[in-house]
Amino acid sequence: MVRRLGVSLSTSFWRRVDPALREALPKGSPLGRPRCSPRVVVCAIIYRLRSGCQWRALPSVFGPASTVHGWFQKLNKSGMWRDLWLQTSALLSHPDPLFMDASIIKSPLGGDLTGPSPVHRGRLGCKRSLLTDATGIPLAIDLAGANRHDSKLVEATLAASILPLKQHLIVCDKGYLGASVARAVRNNGATINLPDPMPGGSRLCEAQGQKLRWRIERTFAWINNWRALATRYERRSDNYLGMLHLWAFLLTQGRVE
Repeated sequence: MVRRLGVSLSTSFWRRVDPALREALPKGSPLGRPRCSPRVVVCAIIYRLRSGCQWRALPSVFGPASTVHGWFQKLNKSGMWRDLWLQTSALLSHPDPLFMDASIIKSPLGGDLTGPSPVHRGRLGCKRSLLTDATGIPLAIDLAGANRHDSKLVEATLAASILPLKQHLIVCDKGYLGASVARAVRNNGATINLPDPMPGGSRLCEAQGQKLRWRIERTFAWINNWRALATRYERRSDNYLGMLHLWAFLLTQGRVE
């Protein structure tokens, strides 16, 4: 069943994940029922990420669904997924220019960091703010309510970057026009590229700048291919953000291999 995931759980994958699991999870007690295999739990989490099924609807081959969900929250709280994403990203080159954009998804169950969606007739939604390199590899992910303007998310998105941004060029669309955006980018040592010139901004030729923005749109499409990420059913934003970090690790791990 795990082979149907479309994810390569190779020897290299487990070589990275196993030490992180031993560090993040407490040692099992010799008393009581036997402990679930950590590898089976990771496979169950990835299965849920790919299929989008409810936690309680996980196939019985993975063991108790409550155990899988509890371990996911422990691993997420430990920051394991983000650490693995950082480790694999450090092995890749991240060419300029960088791209920043945000997309809105539905969040029918509500929760924190949600708001009325302007593209879904006021229904609750969540906004994902993303920073990628020129190849589409994610470098920063942040969440906000769907009613927050893109320009208001720049500072938090740059702060969430796993890569130092000094001397990098960031390409944005017209939604990021404003002196506050240019100031936030400049404070991180980067340069911003916009469709219109403005103080603190820089302009590339059209072929190098705005015409390459399809690359970050492609990254959003990659995210939406994972059904648990296309719509946010997690009430807690940290759980949904943890799944995004896991997806980013799986993507970069595939590039490393």
